[in-house]
Amino acid sequence: AMVALANMLYDGQLLPRDLGKAAHWFTEAANKCNGYAQYALGCMYANGSYFEQSDEKAFNWFKEAAEASEPNSQYCLALFYTEGRHVPKDDAMAAVWFDQAADQGHLPAMADLGLMKVMGRGVDQDVPAGVELLAKAAEYGYPDAEFYLGKLYYDGTYLDKDLNRAKKHLTKAAKMGDPDAAGLLEAMKKDRRRR
Repeated sequence: AMVALANMLYDGQLLPRDLGKAAHWFTEAANKCNGYAQYALGCMYANGSYFEQSDEKAFNWFKEAAEASEPNSQYCLALFYTEGRHVPKDDAMAAVWFDQAADQGHLPAMADLGLMKVMGRGVDQDVPAGVELLAKAAEYGYPDAEFYLGKLYYDGTYLDKDLNRAKKHLTKAAKMGDPDAAGLLEAMKKDRRRR
């Protein structure tokens, strides 16, 4: 109930938007070990929404929730390790947290872990397993996964270059609103015109 009330106050749904009251109820629920409330507080601190921006406090809330298996927090924690936010950059730790979130069906985590496996960044390189994760995330409609697959087939570094497959994945991503995919498709068209 505390989380539901906090969400309504945060979003201004049915009640006037009030970040102070939302923060209060998220904090109450987080102190009672509610993982979603801990995640919400992590986001508020990370973005400087109501609270003064603090990577340290955001990291601590994400870590507490992640250790209790909250997948969004596991993903955010992985991003902190990837970016070196508040903690030293550590791709191996990022992969651990992406993996835990991916196991719970978190699509962005699946895609990021898939890319790490393809490139051998933070984990042993395993191109087929990485492509499988990307394909699974793409199948569930995650545009970044479609973009990553398209780019991998376009570049031909980790997979055999295949412009038809690249175009197929990039087109799907672009139709879902991915601007990078649209840009790469445009570059491919210009390339063809020059030949």
